[in-house]
Amino acid sequence: MLIDVLRDPEFEELLPPAAPEAVKELQRQLQEDGGPRDPLVVWKNGSKRILVDGYRRHDICRKFGLTFAVEEKEFATRDEVKEWMLATQLARRNLEASKRAIVLADLAKLRRKRGEADAVGTVAKDTGVNPRTVYRAEKYAAALDKLPRDVKAFAERHGVSQNDVITLAELTHPQMRQLVREVDAGEYTSVKTALRGEPVEKVSDTVSNPAEKPKVAKADVDIPGQVDELGTEVPESLVPVFEARAQFRQLVRVCRELQWQFVDLSNGPAGVYLRPRMHEVATVFDKVIGVLEETTPATVDGDDWLPKGGEPKEERATT
Repeated sequence: MLIDVLRDPEFEELLPPAAPEAVKELQRQLQEDGGPRDPLVVWKNGSKRILVDGYRRHDICRKFGLTFAVEEKEFATRDEVKEWMLATQLARRNLEASKRAIVLADLAKLRRKRGEADAVGTVAKDTGVNPRTVYRAEKYAAALDKLPRDVKAFAERHGVSQNDVITLAELTHPQMRQLVREVDAGEYTSVKTALRGEPVEKVSDTVSNPAEKPKVAKADVDIPGQVDELGTEVPESLVPVFEARAQFRQLVRVCRELQWQFVDLSNGPAGVYLRPRMHEVATVFDKVIGVLEETTPATVDGDDWLPKGGEPKEERATT
């Protein structure tokens, strides 16, 4: 006999969509076991029992008449329920990087609604990530909301990186759809190369050939006589710093490309082997990218290169 629980559309929308392969695997496992091994979690709200964890398992149980147990939890408000649900999602190791970013952004939004002045900082501390990761997640979530439904589906289908989604969202809707058509037509290998204006014949795929040393993009290197991003002429003494900074930036791009290759792999047929450890993969890449971004050379003192966080001395040339 199935236990009577209520489904809440607002709570269900908080859950990241699952890949079709993952749903099929879950269905197979539940049918083999005769139902879920772990109880579904419900919110005991008066006489009602509202489902807060286990929506996909509940779907499958209803479809095939499988029995399940429930665990009752007490919450004071709906926002408290939502925060618990989001924290539970983040604790799952098989959550993909892009979906993890959405959950982080939703959690920061709830904390901000609760009146926390430093929502990004508290979410980062509670979830064990860099505040930069939470900030980037919020930008990514806001950018996704700006994409038309068809462009958003395209971005999810092709595993477009968070940074590229943010850039894509700055275009007009006609420009977005034109870019999608050009990528689908094979004029560009990806959204990333389309945004950079690098057609197929000019693309050098350094990620697909790990044995090849990544090359520094020429446009990233400032030389004497040119100006940096602040409009200041670059002196001869700072050329090594700008060249090194370009190498750091290139490594960040390579890491992000590799990260999305892992995401693509986890979404494919081999994903059943990789998905349980995707959280570890995402954490490693976040740490590596964070280190690269925080240590990118930005100032010079004699022969010493200092990262962005270095303490500048008086009369030191800075970029």
